[in-house]
Amino acid sequence: MYCPKCGKKQENGVEYCPECGVSIKSGYTNEDKKEIKIDIIKKILTFIICFGYGLFFNIIGFVLYIILKKKEAKGSTGVLIGTLASIALVTYIVVKKILM
Repeated sequence: MYCPKCGKKQENGVEYCPECGVSIKSGYTNEDKKEIKIDIIKKILTFIICFGYGLFFNIIGFVLYIILKKKEAKGSTGVLIGTLASIALVTYIVVKKILM
């Protein structure tokens, strides 16, 4: 068996290359694995924050729209358009952060 990074021949049963520290099975070092985990956690937190923000303010927007619509007040359409724009913006941010 050979190291996927440095190509050095390894003894049977060795998990990490003694020369470069790469995992023989996965090709990642322990530091690489930590960075991957941190990146995943950041993406999850970004999703939760953006989703929570979007859900909270969009619910407020829809409630305001319903209240203003029932009172036949001017500006109810503007509230609806703002709410829909906010949904689009939050969706874009979440998708961009998660996929990038």
